[in-house]
Parts: sequence; C-alpha cells; structure tokens
Amino acid sequence: MPTEIDGEPVLLAAELSSKWRFYRNCTCSVASMAPMMFGIPACLLFVPIYSLCCGKARTEEAESWQLVLTPSTLHFKCKLYACGCCCQTTESKSIPLDKIQDLALVSDCCGDCCGFSDGDGVPWQMHVQTAGSSGGDGKAKSAELVAFCVKDVEAFRRKVLEAKRAMLRGGGSGGAAPKAAAGDAAAEAAAGVASPEAVATLKRMETLMEEALGLMRGRSRTDA
Repeated sequence: MPTEIDGEPVLLAAELSSKWRFYRNCTCSVASMAPMMFGIPACLLFVPIYSLCCGKARTEEAESWQLVLTPSTLHFKCKLYACGCCCQTTESKSIPLDKIQDLALVSDCCGDCCGFSDGDGVPWQMHVQTAGSSGGDGKAKSAELVAFCVKDVEAFRRKVLEAKRAMLRGGGSGGAAPKAAAGDAAAEAAAGVASPEAVATLKRMETLMEEALGLMRGRSRTDA
C-alpha cells in the first residue's frame, strides 16, 4: 500500500473483509449465468468449482484493490475480471473530499442471506455520492463509487468525514492563497509600506489641513 499519493500522505487505507472473495465468486458474470441456465441446485455445485478454477484471478483482484484516504482526496483502484478469469478491467478514481455530499452505508437481504455482510443488518456497501450524482431534476443518479465488503466500513466512513471537515476548516487548497495574501497585506501595512497613490493622497491631506489651520489662525487674529 502506498504511503503517498499525488504528493499527499496517506491518512488511511481501507481493507477488504473476508467476505469479498465469496462475493466476487457469486457475482462474476459466468457465475450468475449458472442458476439461470441450470437452476439453483446447479449453482451449489458450480460455485465451489468456479472458485477453485478462478482462485488466481480472485487473488489478483484482491491485491489490486485500493481505497485510500489522503488529506484532500479519496482514491480508488481495482482490477476486475468480468467473466471471472478473463476480460480484465482496471478502474481508477480520485474523488476530492469537498465534492463528496454523502457516504451512504447499505445493508440488505442479499448481503444477509448470501453471506456478503458480517451479520444481519451490518452494512456491506458504501455508496459515495458527489455533487454530480444528482441530476438537474433533483432525482438521484448512480453513486460516483460503490465499494463492497469493506472491513470496518463504518469506521472508515467516519475517518473520511473527519478528513473532509478538517479540509474545509483549513480552507482547502483554494483557501490558502487568499489567506496568505491578506496576511502579506497586513504585514506591509504594519511595516508602513504604502503605494505611491496612498503617499500622494496623504500629502494632499496634509496640505489641506495646513491651509485650514492657517485660515483659522487668520480669523482668530482678525477677531482679536
């Protein structure tokens, strides 16, 4: 697992639960065809054989899987074999934390009955919703990222939200420059550094004040 991504330190790297390999064996394209073609009983025999024959592919998939948190971004990478042992596709995503609107945790009867979750009602899916995950009509679209069988997914979700709050409090990469500029302006003012226009304005004000004082003195002498 990398210790740095895009110049940022890795804060946390998620891990796959022990259920992930079983989930992949049951949801690969070829595995899902067995019950449709031969019925549910055939699936009970097919899945163990399929698991043995495609074990190397499952290992490669698990080793390639990464869900990594940095101070400003959530990074995801995974290689999957569409047909179980061939037709591989590698997906990589980088989602800025300030774009994340929600991290939805999902538990369902499929995860409970099929053994994909760690227990009844325990979340086994994490849906990452971003600003682009909802359409202009307000209807929800598919999530930007769905991660299955993440170990301690609730704890990982908390860490992501904590990192997002910390980034927003710090102003993020976009807020650093304005703060620095304001600090420089304050430092210049404290040091007495002024622009030529400001110097000219001050001189005009001094001249006007001297003229006003002269008029006031002249009137005082006349009255006396």
